[in-house]
Amino acid sequence: MLNYIFEIDTNHYFNSPFKQSTIIQSSGGVIEWQLPFNLQDGTVYYWRVSLDSSASKSFNWRQSSFQYMNGQKGWSQAHFYQFKNNGYQLTKFDEINRTYKYVNDLQTIVGQTGIYPNVPWTEIYLRMNNSILGAWSCIPPDKGGIKFYVFNPVSAQLTWSDGNGWGISQYNNLHCYGYDYPAIEFPTVTTDLTAQGLGIITADTWHQRIVDFIAQIPNGYKVMAMSFGNPNTHGWPEFLYKSIDSIGSNYIRTIPNNIPYIIYGTKGELHNANELVASTTSEMVILNDSIVTNWKEGKITSPIIGPSKKWNSLRWSQHSLDAVNTDTVSLQLIGIKSDGSEHVVIDYISSDSLEITQLNNLMNADVYPYCRLVCNMRDNTNRTPSYLDYWQLLYQPVGEVAIDPQTHFSFYADSLERGDTLRVSLAYKNISDVEMDSLLVRSQIIDQTGMVLFQKDYRLKPLAASEYVIDSIKFATTSLRGRNYLNFEINPINLETGVYDQLELSHINNKGDLGFYLKQDKENPLLDVTFDGVYIMDEDIVSARPEILIRLKDENKFIAINDTSNFKVYIKKRSELNYSVVYFQSIADELEFIPAALPDNSAVVIYRPKLADDIYDLQILATDGTLNPSSDNGYRIRFEVINKSTITYLLNWPNPFSDKTHFVFTLTGSQLPDYMKIQIMTVTGKVVREIDMSELGSLHIGRNITDYAWDGKDQYGDQLANGVYLYRVITQINGESIELRSTSADQYFKKEFGKMYLMR
Repeated sequence: MLNYIFEIDTNHYFNSPFKQSTIIQSSGGVIEWQLPFNLQDGTVYYWRVSLDSSASKSFNWRQSSFQYMNGQKGWSQAHFYQFKNNGYQLTKFDEINRTYKYVNDLQTIVGQTGIYPNVPWTEIYLRMNNSILGAWSCIPPDKGGIKFYVFNPVSAQLTWSDGNGWGISQYNNLHCYGYDYPAIEFPTVTTDLTAQGLGIITADTWHQRIVDFIAQIPNGYKVMAMSFGNPNTHGWPEFLYKSIDSIGSNYIRTIPNNIPYIIYGTKGELHNANELVASTTSEMVILNDSIVTNWKEGKITSPIIGPSKKWNSLRWSQHSLDAVNTDTVSLQLIGIKSDGSEHVVIDYISSDSLEITQLNNLMNADVYPYCRLVCNMRDNTNRTPSYLDYWQLLYQPVGEVAIDPQTHFSFYADSLERGDTLRVSLAYKNISDVEMDSLLVRSQIIDQTGMVLFQKDYRLKPLAASEYVIDSIKFATTSLRGRNYLNFEINPINLETGVYDQLELSHINNKGDLGFYLKQDKENPLLDVTFDGVYIMDEDIVSARPEILIRLKDENKFIAINDTSNFKVYIKKRSELNYSVVYFQSIADELEFIPAALPDNSAVVIYRPKLADDIYDLQILATDGTLNPSSDNGYRIRFEVINKSTITYLLNWPNPFSDKTHFVFTLTGSQLPDYMKIQIMTVTGKVVREIDMSELGSLHIGRNITDYAWDGKDQYGDQLANGVYLYRVITQINGESIELRSTSADQYFKKEFGKMYLMR
């Protein structure tokens, strides 16, 4: 059982003297609180609920609100904080000042330019709010020209050049992209664009086009003029200089040729631009500035309202916050069909409109069971939004059914033997005061991949207000494997109509699922492989006559791994393209199978190949008794076989050492040494310690790290002094010395002696 905390108040912050709260203990499902007071007509109430988190103070509140209107049903927002989570476009909810504001945001602008290749082409762009716009240019870099970025002073939106490849765009500007581009670009010198199908365009033509373009920019618009390449600024005609003057430039006539620059000003404001001119041809120019949006219109959009059986009436009210009302305000009613498609039912409802009655004649609930309201506001003078007092829709609500495990819930078992019957019974309750028709129920068995294995639809009796019904769900599990889910849904989408069988306020409490397991298929088996009793890594050397032990263990205590078909063994030489299958009946390979015995359920395969010198790839695939694989790709390893018996120099590790050091070496062949001794001596040749083969611990063909570790003591157990000590190994098989195998470590040995450093 869990503790749920309920709170209700007339204050959005739940801190008024009126606030009421309670704790209800419940296992979940439908939880009800009988309010300890009478609701007051016309009052807005806020309420919330959370699991009790008093200890951590981390309450996860779910909050909502309502307005009580005696004898009326519908939807309303009539208190400022009820509007908080509405949709706002170019308008924002000002919680501190309890009003609305048009959005006026600071947009950061950074312009960068220079003369290529002194400045990389990737560094020539406009960056707005850290987003790069208009990198590089269509202007040939060996010519030069001007890039214009034009900003709407209200929205800060850029003027874009339209185009689809090389051509002259809407402002007689050059365009070369297969998409719209955020800069308007003009060369300022004669340009041969014959290869692009545009012919030769003279400098005079480009100059006139720039003047014509600037003339089209409305006064008050922000303009950034950025040089590209060498625009030959010092040689412009006076009429072009005057045109650039109109965006606020002070220095355009004094800028030398082949010098990059940026001008950022306001069209129609003279001598007021932010200008930056490089001092050398190779310098990069970076101009930082900003623009503040200045919106004068916006809208507030309600959440989706409904569903409704019948729309009755619409009322709304707003007022201006200015001493002199300069607001233009209207309301829009949008109908929403069951499939989510929207249609404007009433496009304009004036602010002084009376209540709209018989609303269902305009917006039939059979067609539009849902709707939303949009308040459009504009203030060209004071640029302040109107204050929305309330909006209200009265309508006939629909019923609401919920899964109610508190009333009844029974689950036979969540872990079943194959063939047992899955059995669940639970209650569905009508939690509204509206009668509901016969309930459509859909139950499904779904596997781990989301595939529906079984489904059945059926109907239960109609539900009166506050009534419940018990549903019993049964499924056979004979053909099921592993983890599955029982999904159940009341009032689902009707497969014939494509919409929910009955309209409800919410569908979130109509679905449930229960996971269950079939024991025989619970987990994948575990595959374990060792070579001569040890685990190896890729590229390790192994014996030419290894004993490869393959063990497969499964948690299933009912279906044993007792067939050779559960194992697939493949081997190939590195030079071979395809694997060869190792069959159990092949005597040469001596593949032995030991079936599992329950309840341990661990099967063993012993593979005893006889291998020639080469590098081999081994792959093992294994499944349990219900054909669950050990993994997607099984076990794979690459190893090397060298038939000749050899040994590498011994390395001690760590080296230097303080308290102990192990010995690392590699053996090849198929037979271990029958004699092995490590001698440790001083630099003068005095033997201080001999380590016999019996002391080293278990050895195997391949890479060895001895279990034994020398502790820096002599043959008598006395601690040796710090310093350098020499060591060597003597090994024999059948009385013959084992050949030394050359490795990169040979450089650390001299005349078969290695050095170790004892440091404490």
